[in-house]
Parts: sequence; C-alpha cells; structure tokens
Amino acid sequence: MGPEIVNQPSEYFLDESVLLRVWNLRKNTSLILDICKLFRRSSEEGLASIKSIQVDDDGANISYWLHRMKGSALNVGATRFAELVESQEQQVLHDSQLYMARRQWNLQRLNESYQRTLQSLDRFLEGLSAQA
Repeated sequence: MGPEIVNQPSEYFLDESVLLRVWNLRKNTSLILDICKLFRRSSEEGLASIKSIQVDDDGANISYWLHRMKGSALNVGATRFAELVESQEQQVLHDSQLYMARRQWNLQRLNESYQRTLQSLDRFLEGLSAQA
C-alpha cells in the first residue's frame, strides 16, 4: 500500500454520517446491510472487470465500471474511495490509452483504498450491531 493510504485513520475512508442518516430514518439494520452488500458487489465486479478489459478498449467499459463503483461508494459514505474512482474516471475520459498503460498502478490504488474502506465499514457495522 502507498503511504497516502496506510497512514490515514479509518475515519478518512468512511463518512459514517451517510449510513447514520439512513439508520435514523428507518432504524433498519437490514437496509444498511443491503446498501453495504451492493457497495461490495459493485466494487468487486468493477475491479475484476477493469482488470480483464482488453488493452485496446476505447475507455467506455472502464468508464461504465468506474461510474458504477463511484455511485455505490457514495451510497455508503465511502467518500475517499469515490474521490479516487472519480479521479480515475476523469483520467479515462481525458486519455483512455494512458489510463490503460497505467492500469495496473491504477488498480492497485483502487484496491488499497477499497480494502481500507471495507475495514472502516466493517468497524461501523460492528458498532451498529452492538447498538441494535
């Protein structure tokens, strides 16, 4: 992991207020869990798909997956992950060939941020289940 990821506190990766707003509206743990599952599924599908996209891709497929990942990240409050995804989405729109040349590095950054976000999300869910 890069130092910009490793040295950040867990609060850096998750804006808990997003999920707490949902909790305060519905008091429904299963709804929170469903939103988190959607984030995980979307992110894992996106990361796997980007990894498997052919080098000569015009960027449309990568943009699709990045955009989808960004939306699900924002739904759980994974703001730093969403910002990184947005940054990469802009890279693809600007120069998809350059993005593909740096794909491995870009994927590594996404994976690092995603893993730290999952750690923060798991801690949040543990705390939520202790309160429920």
